[in-house]
Amino acid sequence: MRRIDPIYVAAGIAILLGSAIEYFRPDVGYGEAIGLLFYEPVCEAPPICTVPPEREFGVEYYGLIYTGNTSNLIDQRVLCLGAWEKHILHFLGQTAESLSEKRGELTFVDVGANTGLHSLFMSRRVAEVHAFDLYQPVVEKMSHNVERNDLKNITIYAVGLGDRAARLPFVAPPKDNQGTGSFMPGDEKTDLQLQIVRGDAYFADHEIDRVDIMKVDVEGFEKPVLLGLKDTLVESRPVIVFEITVESEGADHLFRSQEELEAALPPDYRLFSFAEWDAMTGFYQLGPLEVDFATEAYQWDTVAAPAELVYLLPRSAEPSW
Repeated sequence: MRRIDPIYVAAGIAILLGSAIEYFRPDVGYGEAIGLLFYEPVCEAPPICTVPPEREFGVEYYGLIYTGNTSNLIDQRVLCLGAWEKHILHFLGQTAESLSEKRGELTFVDVGANTGLHSLFMSRRVAEVHAFDLYQPVVEKMSHNVERNDLKNITIYAVGLGDRAARLPFVAPPKDNQGTGSFMPGDEKTDLQLQIVRGDAYFADHEIDRVDIMKVDVEGFEKPVLLGLKDTLVESRPVIVFEITVESEGADHLFRSQEELEAALPPDYRLFSFAEWDAMTGFYQLGPLEVDFATEAYQWDTVAAPAELVYLLPRSAEPSW
């Protein structure tokens, strides 16, 4: 039997390997592709890095500077991962880009703005931002971030939106997660009362006469928010990104069925949800809304879009490292 020179064998293997590498070249780069082999996108936030508590920091944030505190969960995510709810940011940014081709300069409304992460992000992508939050500690932090970046197109309103004007009991968020304050007191008792206003009336008084994209994250108060903005939504027909809270034994201000949710929106709207998403990379895939309103307690990130704009709606985003 004729012996095959090992040099020829090695050369053949190298040629085959090179051809395979070229054929299967990943879009995201080899290092990132190898990382994806061990990190499968999932619908939950990954573990955060270890940071010392009670440290103020400033970090680059989509071309701006964001000031946060390491004791707050949301700020930890920004420091360690570069963003909070990166999949939502990707969707909002893609929506603004596609929608601007049809509507021109856009107006973004951020209801439950917290420290302003979504408002800061969108300030570089739209003409005007109207940010609403009523909890003073987060309003102060948002104001600081707006002023530090000298953003002239963000207006902050220190009120909550609802379906009527009232002062309601408010459960303040814990210091380590300032995104969870709500008008949904359970076993906790609270002496804090905060002001809400009827959205349509407040928008008229403050000459907010256009809404192209709206984000609503109000920890279970989304039904009063949408009902209070009914006239505005009918007139502007915006794309709405909102978190819906479902509890089988929930209070009356929660949505109890998809039919009830659809009735709170303008006619001829379509509903979607983030079927898959990844907090680290911003990967997402949009799919039909499938909410189990009989579940004990859960929250869904939801998208509502007018039928005439559905064709402009982004349906996915690739991982971004």
